[in-house]
Amino acid sequence: MATSHCPGPISKEDYKEIICRFLSKNAFKTAKNDPDIENTILNRFLKYDEISEAKAKYLALHGASSAEHFYPFHHKEIRQAVAFYTAYLGAIDDLGPGFLADLRQFRHNVFHETPQIPLLRDYKKLCEEFGEYYTAFSTDKITVGTINFTSSTVLEAETHDFK
Repeated sequence: MATSHCPGPISKEDYKEIICRFLSKNAFKTAKNDPDIENTILNRFLKYDEISEAKAKYLALHGASSAEHFYPFHHKEIRQAVAFYTAYLGAIDDLGPGFLADLRQFRHNVFHETPQIPLLRDYKKLCEEFGEYYTAFSTDKITVGTINFTSSTVLEAETHDFK
């Protein structure tokens, strides 16, 4: 029977030293963003009243980074759709409490084809476009996840103090 050589609990400082040593010895490479994807997201997000220029830049950077990191071998148009989806998730999660009434109505408006604020309208349209890239089953799962996410964002905003 093997015995453990673990000395037991370690301090936060020791843990940090171990992690820093590990990271310095292992060169992790991150994908470089496609500037076209990042700029396309930025230009669209600058048009939304709910999003500041600084927030639009942040969302474009992280949306593009996510797509490049997780889907480096997918076609550019799919990476761009994923980047936009990621950016919309970030916008809704971070800024949703500012348009909570619209978020509450998102599912209803989707199924009843009722007009939405531009940000949510474009988010819905993007979800519909996933059908061009994925099977009906996969697209349905994205749609269900989208509705679950917006509902969870509402629940989070209504049950926490967002000052």
